[in-house]
Amino acid sequence: MLNLAAVTLEKTVIALSHIDWFHLTAHRPPLPLVLTLYALLIAFFLIPYQQTRLKKACLLLLAGCFCLPFAGSRIHHYQNDTLKMTCLSVGHGQAIIVSAPGGRHFLFDAGSITHQNLARKTICPCLRHQGIFELDAVWLSHGDLDHLNAVPHLAAAVPVSHVYANAALLENAQKPSLEKRFGEALSDLSLPMEPVTDVTDTSLKIRSLWPDTRTAADTTVTENDRSQVFLIEYVGRKILLCGDIEKLAQHALLKKYPSLTVDVMVLPHHGSTNNLEPGFIEKLSPNITIASCSRRNAPRAYRPENPHTQAFYTATDGAITIKIKPNGTLTAAGFLKPKSNQD
Repeated sequence: MLNLAAVTLEKTVIALSHIDWFHLTAHRPPLPLVLTLYALLIAFFLIPYQQTRLKKACLLLLAGCFCLPFAGSRIHHYQNDTLKMTCLSVGHGQAIIVSAPGGRHFLFDAGSITHQNLARKTICPCLRHQGIFELDAVWLSHGDLDHLNAVPHLAAAVPVSHVYANAALLENAQKPSLEKRFGEALSDLSLPMEPVTDVTDTSLKIRSLWPDTRTAADTTVTENDRSQVFLIEYVGRKILLCGDIEKLAQHALLKKYPSLTVDVMVLPHHGSTNNLEPGFIEKLSPNITIASCSRRNAPRAYRPENPHTQAFYTATDGAITIKIKPNGTLTAAGFLKPKSNQD
């Protein structure tokens, strides 16, 4: 009977999740609630059949205990007006979840060369934990394995509306290559790659700052320097996602946007200093830097000289969560080392 009740609940949740305007979300229930549920179940079956009022009361309490966590999560889901960015810990790779007000959810890159089954073991569990059942878009900065190899498995498990790819990736997908096989895998899921487009509304802006049209078409420029650089803006705060750009692109970006400053920067090329333009990070003046890197490369990753700049490393801090409230308050914390920064 307990198994039948569990299966019925599971099928009910799945059926409701397919309705666009209704999401039923629940996280791990607290121990007191679990003990209460079992106590009520035992009481329900031990109460004599003749005491119908007591049985009905017990049944109503059971229903209330089941519905309370779901109702609370649902209200939180629809009243959420905070921008949340989670840079997952994926070893040598990158996967960044962005949840925007209005129930929109985006993923920037999804790949790793050190973690196996990234979609099933890391990305999908995190999406479920955050109450995300579908993605409005996946944005791919460039065609390296450590930025895209988890996308087909992810798209097979989670509904994805669009996959936006940079010009170099779209170009390479037209000839026999790893990128072509990647594109075919997405086409088999009825999810073709599309050119990168901007998102602009009253509260949220996602813009591509690099490459410019000339560089995007220049095949003599390395794919890293043709990586897409995204700027996310919300209530005056700015988050820069640098992809894998190296010295050429970094220099050109500073020249193109001489007055640009940001609040949060996901460092270029996983925080590597081997191809870092001198002064690139300092001129953008980020309050928070994030390096999505492996444990092996973390000791050699960029360390800010400014003592007021807080640096996070996914290898040692775990997933990094950035939150921006409607009043502009910005907080940052690591999952493994929950040191927080508030501005």
